[in-house]
Amino acid sequence: SERRVWLRVTSAALQSLAHWQPNLPSGFRLAVNIAPAQLLAPGFVENLGQMLTEHGVSPQHLRLEITENFFTYEQATSKLQALGEMGLSLALDDFGTGYSSLARLSRLPIDTLKIDLSFVHQMVRNTRSAALAKTIVSIGKDLGMTVIAEGIETQDHAALLHGFGCQGPQGSPRPPCADTAGFPPPPSVLSVHH
Repeated sequence: SERRVWLRVTSAALQSLAHWQPNLPSGFRLAVNIAPAQLLAPGFVENLGQMLTEHGVSPQHLRLEITENFFTYEQATSKLQALGEMGLSLALDDFGTGYSSLARLSRLPIDTLKIDLSFVHQMVRNTRSAALAKTIVSIGKDLGMTVIAEGIETQDHAALLHGFGCQGPQGSPRPPCADTAGFPPPPSVLSVHH
């Protein structure tokens, strides 16, 4: 089942993270995507806490990435608050493409917004996409969140996002253009997608 695959992948990622943990740079987070069905499964929060303990991984080194469609579920707030209380970082992936409301965003323990690559790819030639990306960065910063962007492929993408105040690109390896735009090396997020 999808849940077993997620558990296996996450366990392997946590095992690697435990090995790297003594040498990780400050602020490093391993980003793991999670589907609403997995997150809403009974016992998910407790199982994840147990996995972190078993592998000896500090919750501060793990970022769970959820998409906006998670907000359509009634249990969203309590699950996210429980995960935030554990010390996990929580990212809202593909921000601007789903169902979240700004009111809900201000109440949840989300600490990272990820600008969807559809905005990034269009913003150089579409002023509306650029305005939306700039607004997302502004909202995130005003709420005290880290804002990162997916899909930075050109120097123009990197320069625009850096000008908007975006903290950096997601993933590794970083695109070479990011260095010339002033994003700090090395990346502090490594993503695990399954």
